[in-house]
Amino acid sequence: MRNHRVSRGISILAIVLFLLLVFDAAVVVWYVHRSHQDTFIVNRLGQVRGAIQQYINLELLEAPNGRIRNGIQENKNELLLIVRERSISSDSIDSLTLFEDLKNDFDDLIHMFDTSVRPLSAESRSEILHRSEELWRMSNSLVLSAQPPYFL
Repeated sequence: MRNHRVSRGISILAIVLFLLLVFDAAVVVWYVHRSHQDTFIVNRLGQVRGAIQQYINLELLEAPNGRIRNGIQENKNELLLIVRERSISSDSIDSLTLFEDLKNDFDDLIHMFDTSVRPLSAESRSEILHRSEELWRMSNSLVLSAQPPYFL
């Protein structure tokens, strides 16, 4: 009778340990998947941030690069879908609104480049640099809002 109780206790313990193992494995898989998504988003946002600055600098040097411009357009459209899906949010920043503002401001800047008379006047250059700084600030805020605390 005693062996039966011990055997039953060991069986229950084994089942509990197995269930804990399954739960732990599920948590690890979820954490790795979430970390991969976070890394992807932060990386892509950083690429857009850098590409915008590179594009603006090339335009100011009057050496435009359509490949960079197209890459930014593709990345920002892809990121908009991801940001909407993930609903990245922070206490102080609504990421979707900020991303929409960044997208619209960049589109306005592209329109400004497309309609500017070449060579650019000092006033146009000053306005472009001001907008460039604003785009940098917005894109940097977006990157920081997408970074989970364990990246900082």
